[in-house]
Amino acid sequence: MNKNKEINTPIADQINASLKQWGQTIAHLEEEAQKAEAVAKSRMNDQVARLKTKKNELESKLTHLNKAGSQASDDVKEGVRELFDTLGKSIKDVREEFSKIV
Repeated sequence: MNKNKEINTPIADQINASLKQWGQTIAHLEEEAQKAEAVAKSRMNDQVARLKTKKNELESKLTHLNKAGSQASDDVKEGVRELFDTLGKSIKDVREEFSKIV
């Protein structure tokens, strides 16, 4: 059982580090959205809201994973990994789109 706990720790550390960085990135994107014109601003604000929702969901799942420790099912672990990958890609895509707008 300790083997699974050891596997979770590096994953949790990586996710926590990324969540911190992504929180800062989302805040920056939100600032950029506030500077945009009305139509673009609305679209940008929607995208920022979706990123925040995904980030909050990942934080919640990570908390669940940490509480479950070695008892966490492979499905839970895979769900966290998938959401982590999805959020990372979403942030990258939104940053690229914002760079074209602003």
